[in-house]
Amino acid sequence: MLSSYFVDPRQQVYDVVGSLQSHTDQRVQYVLQDQVVVDAFPPRSDGFLHDEASYMGCMASNWPNTTTCAGFVWADYDSIINDPTLDICGRLNRDEIDEVWLDMMPRTGFYESVLAGPAGFAYNGPTFTANTCGSLIPIMAMNYEWTWDGGHIFGHILMTVRGCMWVMAAARRG
Repeated sequence: MLSSYFVDPRQQVYDVVGSLQSHTDQRVQYVLQDQVVVDAFPPRSDGFLHDEASYMGCMASNWPNTTTCAGFVWADYDSIINDPTLDICGRLNRDEIDEVWLDMMPRTGFYESVLAGPAGFAYNGPTFTANTCGSLIPIMAMNYEWTWDGGHIFGHILMTVRGCMWVMAAARRG
């Protein structure tokens, strides 16, 4: 089973929350609303879907650039966002969630962070709008190949927010 190769993603979420609280002197308080475990490989944008044998074969052969092991094929975010079992936009629209964290095995085609919903902007990746999200929702993808190291991925949020603040400040100055 793949879980024996990587850090336990269910525990990693709690490590992330604790680390963010610790690194911000308790100013950042994430509340884990729910954990949904999907025992499947994420769909790729080229339509290919790994199974355990194909994925482990790619790992064992150091990801050669073949149809099966294509190293730079993005995940199919639209199908994930619109997956009715995850109900990402429905839960956002009902104010049940305001951010999604995906815990993924390595080389499955995820940006560290993207936005879904209307009128998005660059957020370390593209914005996905082919969905019913009524507002923007950040989707963070963490690689559970590594243990939590204090916040590389969340640095992208800070960079984006700071950039938006500079633009708004410049607009106010005229």
